[in-house]
Amino acid sequence: MRVNQRYRSLKRFYRWLLEEGEISENPMMRLRPPRVPSQIKEHYGTEALRRVLKACGGGSWAALRDRAAVLILLDTGVRASELTGLRMDDVSLEEQSLKVTGKGSRQRLVPIGNAPALALDRYLRKRPVTYADCVWVSTRREAWTNNGLRMCLKRRFRDAGVPFRGVHAFRRTFAIAYLEAGGSAEDLQEIAGWQSIQMVQLYTKATAAARARRAHRKLSPADRLSLG
Repeated sequence: MRVNQRYRSLKRFYRWLLEEGEISENPMMRLRPPRVPSQIKEHYGTEALRRVLKACGGGSWAALRDRAAVLILLDTGVRASELTGLRMDDVSLEEQSLKVTGKGSRQRLVPIGNAPALALDRYLRKRPVTYADCVWVSTRREAWTNNGLRMCLKRRFRDAGVPFRGVHAFRRTFAIAYLEAGGSAEDLQEIAGWQSIQMVQLYTKATAAARARRAHRKLSPADRLSLG
């Protein structure tokens, strides 16, 4: 994956050099893109997430915050910086959507389900108002940072007895679950904020076998003979 990212970065860089007249020939034109493996690592299972959410139980504002964060990360696949960067004006509980700012300062609207919306509402009604514009507040009454988010989640996962695979693993979990539930690749790309279709194709290919097995159970030619 890192090799593929570096390839694309170099491709953009040399294209820019060519456009600016700094070079007369683009050496990347002679290179083939690296193959992206279909295996997806570091994502969370359903039972593990249930245990983590149980570890976020309680009525304190910090517990409500962590529960809301876990549900939103699972439900949207937003990046850590997109989550911690949320401001109050970015939240619409009525429309159940969040306006997130992704890479390159690109903004997009991300829908959230009923459970994450309810959890977020419960947290917002109890959260400290020291940082009135920030959605997420640390226990020190400061704006939540990416590291603060990671440390809080790491603690909750430890309490639940579940290995913490990083914040980004939620993004993979969301993508896999969305496709397995029948979501379209185009909608996934829009929600996740991917500019390249290659990332979507990676998850589509990796989950193709599971989707094919589920489809076959419904469409089995032999079973449709109704042999009894």
